[in-house]
Amino acid sequence: ATVAAGHSEEVVGFDITEEQLKVKVLEIAPYVREFVATYWGAGDAEAMSTYNSRDDVKVKVLSIDAVEEEIVSPALGLSGHIDVTMLAEVINGKERFKALVPLELKTGRKQEIRPDHTAQLSLYTLMLRSGHGTNQGAGVSGAAAGGVLLYLNGDDWKASYVAPTVKEIKTLMSQRNDLASNILSSEKVIEAQAGVAAKDGQGWRAGLPPVDEDKTAFNCTTCFSRNECSIYKKLEIESEGEARIWLKDWVEGKTDHLSPDHLKYFKEWDRLLDLELSETSGLDRINALIEESVDREAKTKKSASRLKYAFEEESAASWKDGEEVLLRFER
Repeated sequence: ATVAAGHSEEVVGFDITEEQLKVKVLEIAPYVREFVATYWGAGDAEAMSTYNSRDDVKVKVLSIDAVEEEIVSPALGLSGHIDVTMLAEVINGKERFKALVPLELKTGRKQEIRPDHTAQLSLYTLMLRSGHGTNQGAGVSGAAAGGVLLYLNGDDWKASYVAPTVKEIKTLMSQRNDLASNILSSEKVIEAQAGVAAKDGQGWRAGLPPVDEDKTAFNCTTCFSRNECSIYKKLEIESEGEARIWLKDWVEGKTDHLSPDHLKYFKEWDRLLDLELSETSGLDRINALIEESVDREAKTKKSASRLKYAFEEESAASWKDGEEVLLRFER
């Protein structure tokens, strides 16, 4: 119930019930315990499979530094949420040190290391090293040069230590710069057309380069962002009326639980974010990312942070159209 309440938006978006979510969590819980028993205890560091490393790696988790940590690196122009940040003892070849190590949880039937998973973890590793340094000696804990991918499903688990090479880091940062350039171009379009958008009520969402749908049918249906992306594609299909047959059928299957009112609200909310972004300077954006939400709440008195919707199934079942309902939130 706690997990469902803390991620109520995702539960609604995935079109699953709280009971179904509970079943999924309980399926992988035993394997989480096995990982903890293997790598977190009073014994020595245990061997872990590696990706792109010639040296054997052993890991021993000493403590949990943060869970779902929001990390921002203005120097790299990156931000994200790390599932778990661990303080661990790492033995990499002849080196032995204590350092912060990011851990990313991945679920699914296949427990194969994928390029998008390693790319995500590599960027988190870079951000940790940018923020905490790389000092791994004299008892001072910087950040390690790698992280852990933990694959979980209802049958087994697999942990791998991933340390990006210099060539991979250069490629990732180059792709990041290309993406940032496209986003900046999108903002300029929004700023130039904001007056027209306000007049006719249409949102302006300048897109990234189009997807080659002939080559990405498999990638789209297995992508970790497929649920969020399908909503945007649904709006495009409705406004433009064009899409390949396989993509249209797939999008309809992912979004058929959303009503026209849901889509209208999402479109207006997305447009509001774009307009808000266009009114904010680059420095203000960075400061907003760095500042804790609780600090913004204390200053502005206009927001309440870290709230969870206290959903009561009995009261929800009795709701009627047009009726005023009191919703309760709690920290």
